[in-house]
Amino acid sequence: MPDQPSKELFNLIHGMTENERSYCLRILRQSTKKDYVNGLDLFRAMVDLGEYDEMALRERHAGKKFLRNLSSEKSTLMNRLLEIMLGYREKNDTEVSLRIRKLIRQAELVRLMDLPRKEKALIKKGLEMAREYQMVEDELELIDLERQRLRHDFPKDIEERIAALQDRKGFLIGQMEKRHQWLKISDQLHQLIREKYVPVADHDSDILPAPETFPESTDEDLFENTYQYHYCHGLYFQLVRVHGKKYDHFRAMVNALDAHPKI
Repeated sequence: MPDQPSKELFNLIHGMTENERSYCLRILRQSTKKDYVNGLDLFRAMVDLGEYDEMALRERHAGKKFLRNLSSEKSTLMNRLLEIMLGYREKNDTEVSLRIRKLIRQAELVRLMDLPRKEKALIKKGLEMAREYQMVEDELELIDLERQRLRHDFPKDIEERIAALQDRKGFLIGQMEKRHQWLKISDQLHQLIREKYVPVADHDSDILPAPETFPESTDEDLFENTYQYHYCHGLYFQLVRVHGKKYDHFRAMVNALDAHPKI
């Protein structure tokens, strides 16, 4: 389907909220790279379309530089927008993290003031927020605070509750280790793309990290690892020029973002 990339780009842009679209527009305007200047024009053109029609796009914007190699410009803009959207979500994460950090500081303070019921409520609220927004580092700190609280209060089921906290902590540490693996692979793939690397076969294991060496993906994975799973596979298939699979993974990234609106 030759217009598949175009349709996916259109769907991505029109699936954004007004705030997300404004943020992307501002970041694209700030860019000085030529590809992104063309991408800015293409982004505006896509926004103006009521429904995707490539012929109408070409007629309405005849003479625009992005039309000279539309397929390449669409691919470049798709990659750039996905990066910007991830940055936008990370910016919002920072605001959430500040609220959770405030709860942590308050819990530490009321412990010093010997207010156990208030401490319990603050830790509970912090854990709920950290899990809802998948703020891993904050949740780990709150787990340690909760374990200290349990050791102090010593409820009847203390061992079971501490065991559950330890299990959760082990899971989160495993997710953090997997995240570091994904980021390393992503850096390698980005470097090859910048160098315009051309594989001599399906892949060269000494240079190009291949999917069979990637971390496994499970239904229990946190959002960021699921997102990076599809992102790294998309980059890999871009390098080996298997565009159908590339767009399958990029589509899965968009679906993952839609399924986790708070993250």
